[in-house]
Amino acid sequence: MQGIPQQFLESAESDPLFAAEGMDLERAQVMLDGIEELASTFERVDGSHSLKHRLFYARYPITKYALPIPFLRSFIESERCRRRFLARPTPQAAEELVASWSVSQRDLATGIERFSKLHALLYRLEEKSGDVVVAHDVFGYQISKKDVDAQIELMRKNARILFE
Repeated sequence: MQGIPQQFLESAESDPLFAAEGMDLERAQVMLDGIEELASTFERVDGSHSLKHRLFYARYPITKYALPIPFLRSFIESERCRRRFLARPTPQAAEELVASWSVSQRDLATGIERFSKLHALLYRLEEKSGDVVVAHDVFGYQISKKDVDAQIELMRKNARILFE
């Protein structure tokens, strides 16, 4: 296609960060809607136990702080744009694709920061209550706050790479 660099065309076909070849986008959207509905139901039920819980969920909604729903929605939209571009590689479709990637990058970075804030807050609350903050994975290995912090920093690093 004239005016669109070959490198961009190849990247749009193969970029593993914002490509989901073969993904059922409609089903993914329905699944995200279901997850969001379940999280809202959980917030409502758990929030009915106390004003403190209701206020917590009002400030830190699960679907924005614990789950990367906004990023996943923008990721799905980026894939839709990528598929439109591949089907009809016009300059306008290329601009829409690049814009959708920017939104996904922003939503990824925002989601990581929100998760980091939630993690730090929950750690402080558990510390105050005297709980030992150690989780176990499905294999029984212990996961410490330091491990989680290292993973969050790795996610931040990867998100920064996308902005370069």
